[in-house]
Amino acid sequence: SVLGPWGDGHILKAIGERAVVQDNFGDDVAPVNFVRAEEYFAARRETDALAVLLPMRTRYILVRSTGSGHSTGYSYESLFSRLYRLRGNRGVVSKAAAQDTTIEQPLSRHRLIYQSTPLDATDSQPYIMLFEIVSGAELVGQAAPDAAVELTLEITPRHGKRFQYDASVLADGDGVYRFRLPY
Repeated sequence: SVLGPWGDGHILKAIGERAVVQDNFGDDVAPVNFVRAEEYFAARRETDALAVLLPMRTRYILVRSTGSGHSTGYSYESLFSRLYRLRGNRGVVSKAAAQDTTIEQPLSRHRLIYQSTPLDATDSQPYIMLFEIVSGAELVGQAAPDAAVELTLEITPRHGKRFQYDASVLADGDGVYRFRLPY
C-alpha cells in the first residue's frame, strides 16, 4: 500500500492503481488506518513508525507539506519532519523563533525515489516526495578499534536539488563497523 495525505487517497487509488492506507473518506471508512497514518508521521523513531505500518504492508510513503493531512502539527524530531525537511538525512532543522533541532542519524529504511519540482519557483522544497520503504543494505568494514567512521553519498535526484546522505557509526572494540543504508 501507499501512505500519503488523506486528501490524495482517491488519486493514488484511481490514477496510481495502488492500495492506500487512508483516503478522502477520512476516518469514515477505516478509522484505525486514519489513526495509524498520524502515528506514523508523528513517530520520533524510524523503527516505531515502521511498526505502525507493518500490518498494512506499506511500501511507499508520499510526503508533502501536510503530513497525514489531518495533523495539527508535528515536532521537529518527527518522521514527517525528517522526511519532508531533511529528505531522510541527518541534519539541522531550523526553527523560526526557537533553538534549532539536530538530527544525528539519518533514516536507514526510507529511500527517496522521486521528488517533484517546487510549485513556486521561490520555494526550495519539492511539492511532493516519494519514499520507498526498503530493508536497506548493510555495509560492514574494518577501522581502528572504537574509531568514528563517516560515510557520505551524493544523491542526484531526477528533479530538485542534489543532496548528501551522511551517516556515522563507531567501530566496535575489534574495529568492525556496520552501516544500514537505504541507498
